Amino acid sequence: MAQALKRIFNQGITDYPYTAYKSYEVTDTNYSSSFEISIFRGISPNGVHVEVSQSKHQGVEYDNTILTGSGATTKELNKIPQKIIWSTIDQSCFKGGHGGHLLHPTASIISIPQNKFGLGIKPGSVVITDHSKLAGSASLFLSESKHTTECGYVYDSTIDNTNFVPKENLQFYLGFQDGVANKFYKRQVEESPKRNNVNISKVRIVKGITTTGEVSASGYGVTTTEDSYIYTSAGSNNYNFFTPENDFGISLWVKLPPSQSYTDSSRNSLIRKRDQKRDPYSYLSGTSQLTRRTDGQYPFDISVHNQLAGAKNGQIVFQYNDGRRAKEHLMTISSSAKYNDNQWHNIIVTHNNSSNAAAQKFDFYIDGVSQGNLRTNARLYFQNESDINIMCDNATASTGTSGSVDEIRIYNRHLTPSHVSSLSNNHVISGSAYQTRNVGYVYYEKGLIVVTDPRPKYQNAFLGSGNFNYASKGFEFKYKSTKDIRQQSYLCEIGRGEFNVSTNNTLRKGDGEYSNELRNFVTSSDFRPYITSIGLYNDTGDLLAIGKLGAPLKKRQDVDVTIDVRLDIE
Repeated sequence: MAQALKRIFNQGITDYPYTAYKSYEVTDTNYSSSFEISIFRGISPNGVHVEVSQSKHQGVEYDNTILTGSGATTKELNKIPQKIIWSTIDQSCFKGGHGGHLLHPTASIISIPQNKFGLGIKPGSVVITDHSKLAGSASLFLSESKHTTECGYVYDSTIDNTNFVPKENLQFYLGFQDGVANKFYKRQVEESPKRNNVNISKVRIVKGITTTGEVSASGYGVTTTEDSYIYTSAGSNNYNFFTPENDFGISLWVKLPPSQSYTDSSRNSLIRKRDQKRDPYSYLSGTSQLTRRTDGQYPFDISVHNQLAGAKNGQIVFQYNDGRRAKEHLMTISSSAKYNDNQWHNIIVTHNNSSNAAAQKFDFYIDGVSQGNLRTNARLYFQNESDINIMCDNATASTGTSGSVDEIRIYNRHLTPSHVSSLSNNHVISGSAYQTRNVGYVYYEKGLIVVTDPRPKYQNAFLGSGNFNYASKGFEFKYKSTKDIRQQSYLCEIGRGEFNVSTNNTLRKGDGEYSNELRNFVTSSDFRPYITSIGLYNDTGDLLAIGKLGAPLKKRQDVDVTIDVRLDIE
């Protein structure tokens, strides 16, 4: 018989490592049975450490005040230690909010086993559609984009972010989402990239701004009383952009009661930059000294008329003073409507320093509706060295404003009408008041997808009505696993005088497997066999792999042939 086996030397064997991705399509009906994927609900223990034994045996593994839907808590949810799940995810992924990632009071979690994600979920591959039963809301359409090598953002593709105020212009921000319900809020720096100092006293975490389209609390805010104060120091030129030559904008949400406790005047402050300054020399004694000032000029003072103002009670007022005007009322805009109705309202003031002198002005908005504007003059100054006070006149006495405040933002740019509409929109579906469409995270190497956000639209992701019950459509999500593959290349060299006789048994006389005699036409010089497959053997003759050619290859006697056989090894 002709030669049937030929040795491949090391020069003919090459390794080619590469990364492969496998696509998965998962639904609410097959996630467990087909993929061994788990869906969990995490609920914050509200700052209380929960032991495993306590969770299992004292019935605190769930919180029926957070779960929604007519089913409320169900047997399925009761079996899951939800507060321990929340704490575990917080420590393993979020680490108490470190790195800018915050686990909100509720979380919907997809846990993928490692044999279904390999070395990690491929960044940018996660797409989620969820039809949770939340009255008044639409289905969720979520995608994922890479943020770091370890994690990606899950974002809501239906929220329009084209009118978000650029993040690089954010100079001060307090959103209070890192607080604990019904506890005093404690922070020493605010949440913008600037990380300016902030002083907060006796403000308590409460439910945040209310959504429209469906009335529901959205995250956390804080409530303030006569004894409360929030201020940020103007020292170190933190806020040196409050000048006639610069653009700036202020946005905050407030909820005000019909009457005020502190009534030394007919107005109570909402946010202002006047009258208070930190003593720069107080640090020498280790104390923080605040002094009252009477600045003749100030860039903004937003306040509300209280019950001493009679018919004006509840009207919101904006003022600025360049120090040269004889009458302050010339630089005042007051709302005609009253806003002390215990409802949340958005207030925005923005300054535009245009090259056109006629366009230099302050604009004043409430709930996205213009309340008027005031002309400014770049030659007249309103800047000062005062601190910025929020919901108080100053921090040296009990001058706090009764009410609640949330989503406080200061920008070093002019806010356009489109920005105003975006900041004031808290609709349950399209809401952009939080200035983000990120609603969760994908942890690639952990195989975890976490949807967590204060907005009610996302509270029941993967849960239906809150009890894993979908009336019709459920959820679907797609992702790709990552796997490193080692591909080996075997160069099978076939000389012109080799393998010129087929090993096909039908070419043997008698069609016998053990016959060594070939049929007459096979021995003709015109006979040409075809190569259809190549086998790889070890030194003992064991068949290790076999490769099939896409089409039979005619063996020629006048040229050498080299066939590259590639074998993927996981």
